Amino acid sequence: MKKISEKDIIKWTKGTKLSENESVDILNISTDSRTIKPGDFFIPIKGETMDGNNFIEEVVSKGAIGFITDKEVSSNISKNDVLIIKVNDTNQAFLDMAEGYLRNFKLPIIAITGSVGKTTTKDMIYNVLSEKYKVLKTEGNYNNQVGLPITVFNIDETYDIAILEMGMNSFGEIERLSKVAKPDIALITNIGDSHIGNLGSKEGILKAKSEIFEHMKDDGVVILNGDDEYLRLLNIDNEVIFVGENKENDCYSEGVSRINGELTKIRANYNEEIAEFEVNNVLSYIMYPVMFSFVIGRLFKLTDNQITKGIKKFELPSRRYSVINFERNITIIDDCYNASLLSMMSAVETTINTYGDRRKIAILGDILELGSFSEEKHNELGEYLKSKPIDVVVLIGKEVKHTYNIVKESKEAYYFNEKSEAYEFLSNTIKQDDVVLVKASNGNKFNEIVNYFKDNIR
Repeated sequence: MKKISEKDIIKWTKGTKLSENESVDILNISTDSRTIKPGDFFIPIKGETMDGNNFIEEVVSKGAIGFITDKEVSSNISKNDVLIIKVNDTNQAFLDMAEGYLRNFKLPIIAITGSVGKTTTKDMIYNVLSEKYKVLKTEGNYNNQVGLPITVFNIDETYDIAILEMGMNSFGEIERLSKVAKPDIALITNIGDSHIGNLGSKEGILKAKSEIFEHMKDDGVVILNGDDEYLRLLNIDNEVIFVGENKENDCYSEGVSRINGELTKIRANYNEEIAEFEVNNVLSYIMYPVMFSFVIGRLFKLTDNQITKGIKKFELPSRRYSVINFERNITIIDDCYNASLLSMMSAVETTINTYGDRRKIAILGDILELGSFSEEKHNELGEYLKSKPIDVVVLIGKEVKHTYNIVKESKEAYYFNEKSEAYEFLSNTIKQDDVVLVKASNGNKFNEIVNYFKDNIR
């Protein structure tokens, strides 16, 4: 983080200084009272169940240099000892601070959103650009209205490029993130069903994701999945590069092949120039991150050799189609990080394409945040599974009961309301040479099933 002054914070937030201490400079910002260190400046974030303002006395006692607040300040805090800045809303003030801070730098900003694959795309683009530049990226799931400012404050003069992932649950969230970032490049991976319960329809999801364009640079470049029928509907003033399988895209695939369940080879055509890439991954949608990375690598003047090396180094983060091999040639696929209808189908498709004649078991849980669309989407999952060569389907959770009622008509299927009810059955069902896919939305905590296998499969 680059040093900032109290005057910067007051200007960015339109806040008022309440303290009477001498002017101070800030070298580190923290939103976590548990890890506050002497000299940190504290941002009290307000969530659904917790208000960071309630921890101000604690952080001051730990040596915080100051804080912003939208509440009355406790009389136990001396206005002579710490910097106190009153703002209208601490959450909005944090976004305003990040926006002001980012204007100190001239580095290009790549903003990425989408329903499926945005983290994979972000990480692969990071690998590619790192072959030539020093790149900062969003870490983990720090892609919301708290996480993105935290990422921004990690930028300093040594970075050449920043990649910011943008997630959302409702309208307006990505617009606020776009206002902070003012992207030079905006990329949307696809439009799926994630958060359809809040946004009402895929058209609503498209509208919410398209907020990424609202504050981008006038000369910025838009990169879109050209195979996505919803993204094809957009009317955008900026230059647009379409990427996908179909030849009407600006960058399209001339061939995708998977080798030994470990490697994917992709032949890409970009403006009639051919390049070939290998990635150590067999996910059914991995072609898109590769092609997005190829296009962005070219935009930033990397050679094809540099792009190839960056893509080859890519590895999926944990719990995203992570393959775990056990004794007796049993393979467990941990894809428990999150789920949408599209990603659920992609994981099943990848498992079918990768593991050939081995017996395949899919342990699937609820897709969350679908609201009134939940029954419809879980029914769609059931119709999809009916025709797929999955040998055994195990469904655990409230909403996948709809899926079970459809699947049981055509294949071996079992339903359990709770994870704990399924453990003995699973222990007795999984056999030598089986491939087992475990996938559900993160809130279902299906990582507990994977941990059970680690402790009990012998």
